[in-house]
Amino acid sequence: MDPAAGSMAVYRNIVYTSNAGRVQKLDVYVPGGDVPPGGRPVILAIHGGGWRKRTKDDYGARVASAFLSEGFVVVAPNYQLSRKGQPSWPVNLEQVETAVDWIKGRASQYGINPARVVAMGESAGANLAELLGTPPRSDAENNSSGMVSAVSAVVAFSGPSDLNSLYKASPRAGAAAARFLGGTPSQVPDLYSAASPALQERKGGVPMFLVHGAVDDLVPLAQSMEMAAALKQFEIPYQLVVLPGLGHDLDFPVGTPRNLIPQILEFLAGTWKDKESQSLTS
Repeated sequence: MDPAAGSMAVYRNIVYTSNAGRVQKLDVYVPGGDVPPGGRPVILAIHGGGWRKRTKDDYGARVASAFLSEGFVVVAPNYQLSRKGQPSWPVNLEQVETAVDWIKGRASQYGINPARVVAMGESAGANLAELLGTPPRSDAENNSSGMVSAVSAVVAFSGPSDLNSLYKASPRAGAAAARFLGGTPSQVPDLYSAASPALQERKGGVPMFLVHGAVDDLVPLAQSMEMAAALKQFEIPYQLVVLPGLGHDLDFPVGTPRNLIPQILEFLAGTWKDKESQSLTS
């Protein structure tokens, strides 16, 4: 625990999973004050970095700075990164799935409402967050872990949603995708499909709040537009916010308009209200 965090509590470097002897850790940011009835909503903050770099530290702190004051717990995990000749798919997705289960298994410990888990990510982290929001698959081909990870909503910044089209449209992002998946689309086509949330979406997916810079030359705006089209096709609630004049590194909440926070909160509140209405009428 970090005693310098003021009224909030920060629990750092908690081991939540391991793979082949390599442990992965997460940080938990908990707001001060009394826990409300039913517990607090929680954000799983998944960092970006092309599936190959960066850590939980900066992204978790940034998300916490925006949402702790709004009553959210923030959980920021590390996950396995790809290296040259060492793809990270599907282990990294399985690890963030495990992080969701870790959160739900410790809901009472941290004052969390397990029915209000939001997956939030930027760039490569947005790709993993969107995949968490697509309907779970228990068959070996699409989900080798066999785990069911249920989040209630997704907030995605600059998210790659179709890695096949991304590979063709952006050489830099395509190279990161090839390292992530262990080959080009022609070499491992099934993996490109499995790792593309827009292609995996179907009935039962969760609502998504999508944010993208209009002049993103690394992950083109067309990626979030394709995700939005998939959500619309299956009648899943969504909102797409396009930020004029901004590129890829949105640096939320520092470099993006502050009014995104109330927009996100309004979207989440509507999502949970709809779910509660459905449970009362079912």
